[in-house]
Amino acid sequence: MDRAGRWHVAFAVIPDPVPAPGNRQVVGIDRGVAVSAALSTGELLHAPALTERERIRLRRLQRTLARAKRGSNRRGRVKHRIARLRARETDRRKDWAEKTSTDLAHRFDLIRVEDLQIKNMTRPAKGTRENPGRNVRQKAGLNRGILGSGWGLLVRRLEEKAPGRVTARGGDGVTRPVNREPHLLLQSA
Repeated sequence: MDRAGRWHVAFAVIPDPVPAPGNRQVVGIDRGVAVSAALSTGELLHAPALTERERIRLRRLQRTLARAKRGSNRRGRVKHRIARLRARETDRRKDWAEKTSTDLAHRFDLIRVEDLQIKNMTRPAKGTRENPGRNVRQKAGLNRGILGSGWGLLVRRLEEKAPGRVTARGGDGVTRPVNREPHLLLQSA
């Protein structure tokens, strides 16, 4: 039983990889926070999240949890309700990653993914309680956005469904002045 009170039965079956379509098409995937994945074909893929109504409910439950006495039955019930909402969000993200990765594996022969160090990118802002870091709340919000976009899950499922056809690729080393912010140009000069 998980935190959300759900029972699970697991069968260990490794599915066969998705065969390449043979159409010699290549796609590049750029990962982001506002848009989970932007394909080089122009498609924008969004990972699902909680609805507005569910987010309001989650905030209300979190406030209730903060007021509940530790160890009380009421606190346990509220924690269970929060866990059910979080599990629903996670299930939606996993379902999206499965469907998206299957679709991409069926449509393209070669899939190039932006090479990002997600673990390093989601590291918390440095600082201590006495000497806090800068922009800690903003960094925490960015971390939530990165993890909520399902970057790692999508790439992992792509690699499992299309082995040998997914390549992680970093920047090409080309820097164009039009891509830079004006204040960065002044600092580098």
